[in-house]
Amino acid sequence: MGDKNTAFFHRSVSYRKKKIMVKGLENEYGNLITNFDEISKTVANYFKELFSLKKVSNCDRLLASFSLCIMEDLNKELMAEFKAEEIVVAMKSIAPLKASGKDGFPTIFYQKYWHVMRDEVTNYYLDVLNNRRDMEEINKTSIVLIPKVNSPKSMNQFRPISLCNVIYKVISKVLVHRFCQVSQGFSRLITLAKEEGQLSATKVGRGNVSVSHLFFANGNVLFGEASIEGANNMKNVIKKTIAYWAIWYNRNKIHHEGVREQINEVVGFVNAFCAEIAFMGYISKNAQEANSYEWKPPENDTIKINFDASFNQHLRISCSGIIARNKEGLVMAACTFPWENIADPVMVEARACLQAITMAEEMSFQDICVEGDTLTIIHKLNSVEEDKSEISSLIKEIKGRIPKFRRMSFKYIPREANKAAHGMAIEGCRHENPQY
Repeated sequence: MGDKNTAFFHRSVSYRKKKIMVKGLENEYGNLITNFDEISKTVANYFKELFSLKKVSNCDRLLASFSLCIMEDLNKELMAEFKAEEIVVAMKSIAPLKASGKDGFPTIFYQKYWHVMRDEVTNYYLDVLNNRRDMEEINKTSIVLIPKVNSPKSMNQFRPISLCNVIYKVISKVLVHRFCQVSQGFSRLITLAKEEGQLSATKVGRGNVSVSHLFFANGNVLFGEASIEGANNMKNVIKKTIAYWAIWYNRNKIHHEGVREQINEVVGFVNAFCAEIAFMGYISKNAQEANSYEWKPPENDTIKINFDASFNQHLRISCSGIIARNKEGLVMAACTFPWENIADPVMVEARACLQAITMAEEMSFQDICVEGDTLTIIHKLNSVEEDKSEISSLIKEIKGRIPKFRRMSFKYIPREANKAAHGMAIEGCRHENPQY
């Protein structure tokens, strides 16, 4: 469209520019500011407040409870002098055309001409990593704020990303590869908890594969028993890992930089991290109140499919969450499916139900029980009368697919018993494409 240089194209571009333009920001007091200098000050204060150390209370008991976690052999590996081979591995692991930093050189420049600059660049890396040189000259990063919504007005409506120099990225990659060994300590803590009977793994798939945790480069997934005791035991393992890592990091700063952090700073880091999972302390009370609304597995060979949807009326976006399980509670299939420009929450729920039926067809399920927490949808599907509401076309299409199955039923359940599908619907909003 742009190649034709039409008036319509220019109007579209102008409208988009006007739509996404940031005309002002709300400061910490909720007042809208439009002056450029004041906006810059507000942004700087926001990140200073976000990353500044908060005053913490005395936590001597927490420190006294720490015990040895990282063994001496592993600690020697972590603190060993960095080698040229680690630089090469880190350089090759970065995508060639990732956004460049302030110097303007993308990764592909270094990768293609590595044979020319290898010795000089490698020596610089090793001098910095082995504390023979300061990295202040390259420690410069461009921060870009990506709007999460059209015309954002507050800082929490932006997603910050940092455009770092390739040299800086390689140094951080080398450190990350070293730190990945710490995740082995976390894995070991989980394994020990399993051996002691504190944690139990989850069986997934038709092969009943036992899984307790999955570690990725940008996040971890933990599995365990869905009970009060299981959740509390997992919290304890996570807290131990956080505490061990903080102590190990502080020890290395003393060894390499001669910098000794105050004990309250170390404890502050641990407390701040643990505070993010503190809300799980309410799980006992909530679980006891919701015992009568627990999800129940199906009988015989029936597959129970739960569906739910999340809905943002302001942004007019929504997402379906669908999960299918057998009589043993094993997940047979699951997916999330985003939708746009749907103004009615009932319509969103109806589409989620239809998507659940579609998934059942694709998986060749024959005996299914479809559960949802929207009474209106379930009532219309179980009614023999013709529906004349705004979702009548979806209700008719769902009913039209019933003959394709050997047996199908629709059942209403409270939201408390539909948490798995509800959680998937919320998580799916973070992705632009369907997730299976």
